[in-house]
Amino acid sequence: MQQKKVVIERSVSLRDIGLDGNVGTEKAVFTFLDWAEAVATRWIQMPAGVLLCVTVPGDPRSGACYLYERRQGLFHCLELPGEDNGQLTTEDFDRLLRRFRLTDFARRPRKLYAPDRSNPPVFGAFASAACVG
Repeated sequence: MQQKKVVIERSVSLRDIGLDGNVGTEKAVFTFLDWAEAVATRWIQMPAGVLLCVTVPGDPRSGACYLYERRQGLFHCLELPGEDNGQLTTEDFDRLLRRFRLTDFARRPRKLYAPDRSNPPVFGAFASAACVG
């Protein structure tokens, strides 16, 4: 049975990438990209969060969708229903941005969490730009 909503597949904290919680957004994002050995092909910044399309350098079909939740200092790898996250192109990301109203999550990252906390973030490292469980 296919999921109907965007959920968090995995989360990485600032501490996981060697930073403390008192860093600016740009430093956090660039450190995350360096840690993941990735580049951001899209970067949409809102006061509460930053939405990223992250790819492996030289592989345009390796994109994954991430949300950096500034307040919590967490990078969430987003699972998009019916999509192969980790195999997205920048054009796919642009299409999915509208389809799933992803900027709403950058505006209010807490919308990713169910009120009953049935969708808490999953923590742990993963390889490269793709979300790996």
